[in-house]
Amino acid sequence: MGTVAAVETRAHHITCVVGGWTDPRGTRPFFGGLLLGVYDDDGELRYVGHVAAGFNDAEIGRVWKMLHALKTRVCPFSTLPRTSERAHWVKPSLAVRIKFSGWTSDRKLRHPTYAGLNHEAHEGK
Repeated sequence: MGTVAAVETRAHHITCVVGGWTDPRGTRPFFGGLLLGVYDDDGELRYVGHVAAGFNDAEIGRVWKMLHALKTRVCPFSTLPRTSERAHWVKPSLAVRIKFSGWTSDRKLRHPTYAGLNHEAHEGK
C-alpha cells in the first residue's frame, strides 16, 4: 500500500470592498459573483477579482438586497474590470470578508471564497 502525502495549504483572509456584481449564469438566483476591490495608497479602489463561491441561498438573498440598495451607474474601480458576464455597479460601502489561497501575478485573488459580511463596513478613504 502506498502512502498519501498531506498537502498543507494556508488560507489568507482579506476584507474587500464590493464594487458591483455580475449577472448570474444558469439557475443561480440574483447574481453570479461579487466584484471586489481594495483601496491602494492613493485612495483609488483597485479591482482584485470576483467571488462566487461560499454563498448559501439565504446569504445570497441577503447580500442581493444590500447590493440593490447601493446600485449606481458609475463604476467605482480605478480601472474598468473585464468580466465574463454583464457587470452592475454599486456605491463602494459594503465590505466583505474573503478567504483566498494567494495572489496571481497580475495582483488578483486566487481561489477566493466568500466568508461573510464585514460588519465594520469600509466607507473608503
